[in-house]
Amino acid sequence: MRSALVAHVAIDRTAYHFDKPYDYLVPFDMIEGAKVGCRVLIPFGTGNRKRQGMILSVDETTDFDKLKFVINIKNVLPKTPEKERIVFIGHGTEWGLLNQRLDGFIVDSNSVQFLRGKDIIGIWCDASNFAFKYDLTGFFTSMFISNYHELVECGFDTFDGCESEIKRQNEIFASRINQLLSANTPSREWAGILFDSLDHEKGFVNYNYKALYSTEE
Repeated sequence: MRSALVAHVAIDRTAYHFDKPYDYLVPFDMIEGAKVGCRVLIPFGTGNRKRQGMILSVDETTDFDKLKFVINIKNVLPKTPEKERIVFIGHGTEWGLLNQRLDGFIVDSNSVQFLRGKDIIGIWCDASNFAFKYDLTGFFTSMFISNYHELVECGFDTFDGCESEIKRQNEIFASRINQLLSANTPSREWAGILFDSLDHEKGFVNYNYKALYSTEE
């Protein structure tokens, strides 16, 4: 069975969604240059608009029929503002952000050298521990209840309609995050702003919002 190299890419100025990294096939003549941290030009969306991004990790796959190809790779990281903002959202652990299959990491200790000095938005379970461990700056979540199984795992009682309520609260949180991003609000203010906006009547929401951290250099 044929295999191909896939790059997992964080795309600039994208409205990120939960658990949705963007995967692209690496053309054969670009494989040697496809390294973690390299900037890439890729086709994005239904209109295949050209967008820039950064390679977070690469691996081989045999399931690539529907993937688009990387257009170009810049082997050397360009000079970027010290506080360039990078957003990561998904499932993870204190060791990093997991891939879509949850069987490997797209952000881990190997990525840290490219993240220091940037304004990182890390939204996954135990992102804060990852940030504290590697001295990263930005906004980070701790344990974050985003589904029914996590609600039970964290010791909360279930209730009628809890799955739909968790989904609704996820959407509210995502909307607030998008508002902060759109307003270019400094990440050092995010934890306080979000905590002030929480619904004090819902235990699991309190749990999520009380474990938000903003760190500075």
